[in-house]
Amino acid sequence: MAAPAFEPGRQSDLLVKLNRLLERCLRNSKCIDTESLCVVAGEKVWQIRVDLHLLNHDGNIIDAASIAAIVALCHFRRPDVSVQGEEVTLYTPEERDPVPLSIHHMPICVSFAFFQQGTYLLVDPNEREERVMDGLLVIAMNKHREI
Repeated sequence: MAAPAFEPGRQSDLLVKLNRLLERCLRNSKCIDTESLCVVAGEKVWQIRVDLHLLNHDGNIIDAASIAAIVALCHFRRPDVSVQGEEVTLYTPEERDPVPLSIHHMPICVSFAFFQQGTYLLVDPNEREERVMDGLLVIAMNKHREI
């Protein structure tokens, strides 16, 4: 288990929030060139899915998960394909080198914890600090300074 507070077989509220945040960060920021995933227009496309497995949760899981997800996407290679007429040929890694995803930018999340009604601000809170914080602000930003 990643932390004693997590129940096996059931997603906690934190994991539901994490899933939504990562989806907004990666999908809505359009960091992946979705046009490059198209094999046959309107018929066949590659589907990309990111699964994260938490090994140890000692706080700031959102930032760590966003970095892990974008790094996984950067290292992912899909099989190469060719299209001739209606025929689609899928090549094995031995026949042709796998193709990397076309990534426009890498959005990275940074978390800020608020304490004592906003009097104190802390970047990268650990698990103990998250338990007593008053609020959390997560900002996702890429190298082009787009939020």
